[in-house]
Amino acid sequence: METKRVTELVLENVEKLLLEGRVENVKKKYPQPTWDVIDELVEVDPSSNNKYLDWMAKTYLEKTIQWFKDNASDRESYYSWRLDQVPDTSEDPRWRQNPLWRNVRNSISDSTVRELRDNLEHFHKNPSKYEIKDINQFKSQKEFDDAVEIAKQKLSRKEMKETGVDKVFEDDRFILMMPKTHKASCRYGARTRWCVTMRGYSGYFENYFGQGPIFFLIDKSQPERQYSPKYMYDAPEYWKVAIHYRPFNGRLTGDGSRALQYARRSSKEEFVDGANVGNTHIDYWNVQDENKKESVVGKYLGGPGRGQSQRAEVILNQLKSVMERYTKKVMADYYDNLDDDTETINKLNELKEKRDKLNTKATKIRYKLSRLNDVINNLRYFEGRLETEEGDDDEYREWVNEQMTKSREFYQQMENEESKINQEKAEVGDKIDDIESGLGDKKLVFYDKEKNVPMTR
Repeated sequence: METKRVTELVLENVEKLLLEGRVENVKKKYPQPTWDVIDELVEVDPSSNNKYLDWMAKTYLEKTIQWFKDNASDRESYYSWRLDQVPDTSEDPRWRQNPLWRNVRNSISDSTVRELRDNLEHFHKNPSKYEIKDINQFKSQKEFDDAVEIAKQKLSRKEMKETGVDKVFEDDRFILMMPKTHKASCRYGARTRWCVTMRGYSGYFENYFGQGPIFFLIDKSQPERQYSPKYMYDAPEYWKVAIHYRPFNGRLTGDGSRALQYARRSSKEEFVDGANVGNTHIDYWNVQDENKKESVVGKYLGGPGRGQSQRAEVILNQLKSVMERYTKKVMADYYDNLDDDTETINKLNELKEKRDKLNTKATKIRYKLSRLNDVINNLRYFEGRLETEEGDDDEYREWVNEQMTKSREFYQQMENEESKINQEKAEVGDKIDDIESGLGDKKLVFYDKEKNVPMTR
């Protein structure tokens, strides 16, 4: 047993030395001011042996020590180094001392790091989906990102289950998917500006997917920019379209509470019919996160040439039918799994109605306090005038003092009443929070609450 443990320790140390050696070999090629980036890339690498580090460094840190030597100039300029200014080793302090270093890229944005991490993870875990198996054969970041995008469309059941995404529809040109987790939204909505794909914050995702499912429509042909017809110049901005399918004509709230109310006061058939195309508000968002009319999106779906509008109509009707069927199934399953808590819902609605009335009373009191404050300020003005002016105005002074006393007493009375209302509002609010907390799992949202973990990396 002792020999086995010693062997394991030796192997661990050897592996550690090999990993450190690989990092050191990469660092030797680059000036020391870029080493922080290299350390960051080490954290990004999903392999256990820094397998992708050299490629990442070449892709994101193009300027090696050899590059500086090859591109040195006979004389110094704003962008060029003289050959005698280029150090031979990466740790030479002259790298940082040279003011020309300010023109060298030595950092990577957080968003780039997060997308790179996700893409590398997909490449590492799904090699069978890629035509190019060796990452070193990708000549640029764009070439790699394009390959990842194509590979992501080859959804297996295992991947759909692990990532949390449903493939709703697919034909030769389009694939329609519905992400059920923040991670899936970030992965399959990559290379867009949609807020629901924002890494590090899942609030937008949860709010929008609480109002209705968002389907990601991907054009597998990835149309290129064209100059004729003119509108096809923007075609690359429509190769991905986010379609927000919002039942009940867009009246559902992001926290799912309104859907619960609708379910409680409707039959199953009435509730599910809220997802009919005719009862639904549909929003379309292009890659740039621009909200576009259906007719505009249809032009790109139909493609250029005669019969464009007819082709677009067929595609859109097909997509709407699929989205309607998917949404109605989710809502039907939700309705079937609800317990009978009508009494609790009624109590909640009563409390909310009471809170609204208290808010109205508090608003009226604040208005009275504001008006009383104006009155008191005016009376103070008159008091000041009486003190500075000569004459016998005892009767007037007595009247002013009397009004000031009454105003202050009334002001105090209103403040006390406001304080009571605020206390009562707080108590009602606590009761509402307790009930809603208990109903939390019963609210309808169109994502997987159990599996949804914010993608913070």
